[in-house]
Order: sequence, then C-alpha cells, then structure tokens
Amino acid sequence: MRSTTTALILLLIISMSGLAASQWDSRLHSTKTGVLIAWLDWEHMPEDMKQDEEVSGAICRELKARREVPVLVTAYTSSTNPAVRCHLVSEVLYWIDDKRVERAFSEHVSEQEDEETYYMLLYLARRGSTNALDILNRHYFHYLVSSWQWSAAVTLFGKHKYKPAITNLVESLDAASLNVSAAACVSLGQIFPDAPKKFRDPDEAKRFYEERIKRSPNPTVQRTGANPSATETQRTSSPAGPARGH
Repeated sequence: MRSTTTALILLLIISMSGLAASQWDSRLHSTKTGVLIAWLDWEHMPEDMKQDEEVSGAICRELKARREVPVLVTAYTSSTNPAVRCHLVSEVLYWIDDKRVERAFSEHVSEQEDEETYYMLLYLARRGSTNALDILNRHYFHYLVSSWQWSAAVTLFGKHKYKPAITNLVESLDAASLNVSAAACVSLGQIFPDAPKKFRDPDEAKRFYEERIKRSPNPTVQRTGANPSATETQRTSSPAGPARGH
C-alpha cells in the first residue's frame, strides 16, 4: 500500500512539473526575443517566474531554438551583467554552429578563468582553434566549472592531437574525477596511437606514458595547469555543461 501511495505521489509530481514546463514554454514562445533576454536578468524577470528554478533554462532553450544570431551576439557583447552573459554563452550561443558566433567569441576570449570564458574557448577549440587550445592548456583544470564539464576540454586535446597538453593529460590519469581521468586516457591514446588499448589501472597507464614521453624524439610537452590528481576543489557553475551533446 505504501509503495502504491509513493508511486502515485511521484506520478503527480512529474505530471505537475510537466504541466508547469508546458505553461512556461507556451508563454515564452509568444514573447519577443529582446524581452526573453532581459528576463535572464533576475531584476527584470516576472515575479511569478522567479519561483521556478528551471525557468532560466527554459528561456535559454527558447532562444537557442530561435537561432537569432545577430540579436544574441549583440545582446552578449553589450551586456554588463555577468549572469546574463554566462547564460547567453553557455546555454545559447555555445550550441549554435555559426561563423558569426565563432567570430564574436574569437574577439572576446581572454585569460580569465570563469565559466563564460571557458565556454567560448571550448566552442573555438571544438573547431580546431590552436589559440583556444593553448589558453585552455595554460589554465588546465583552473576554470570555475565542474570536473564533468572540464572533461570536454580534456577530450578535445586528444581529438586535435594537441601535444603541448601531454604532460597535463598524463597527470590527469589518476585524477580524483573519473570523467577527467577517462577522458585523459582516451586523449593520450589518440596522440599516441601505438599505446595499449587497455591498462590494468591508472598507475600502469601513467608509467607507460611517462616512459613513452621519454622515448619520443620530439614530444612537444609542457606542464602549465593545476594538478588534477589532488582532490577536486569546490567549483560553482550553472546547470549547463559542455559534455552535453558531445
């Protein structure tokens, strides 16, 4: 009887959540783009929406679906609100494959270690930007994103066979985060295709790659980031994550 009651309560909660989401979707769909962007600022969001923690995500999904790139880029470059800028970059523009987005991000990347900058760099790195890979490697594991999010950058070092990250990747093999250690192992395998496909444990993998680096005639490695082997420090980030859709 208790299990049946619990199941009914869960079903009711799920149904209510879906109903609320549908209500927001309908309202957001009929709202102008400029107004939606303004609502990403807590001060300008309607009072009845502030009670829903998911509403910012719903707004971003609507903006992403519209793909009004010129309006979105202008809103991003002109905004002085860090939260709005981060929402636009990480939850909207990052997911739109467009040369105009690429150009805007290229003009605004920096050495900052915040979430906004990380997403811009990740966007550019996915498209093979050596400059973006350089910056990500210089700030290896320093960005204010979760280890799950950072693992997307680790994956790109291997995809583009970016050798300057080799030492950082080797040190990530025994990282506290399994997402990061697994991504590092895959990336190293892409950079060194002669490596074994499997290792017994991270220590074995680390020993192999340390020896492999010594035998490499020109490994082009450099250590520039943090030590991911240590316990992961507390990081704050939005619910959005670069590992989505990768």
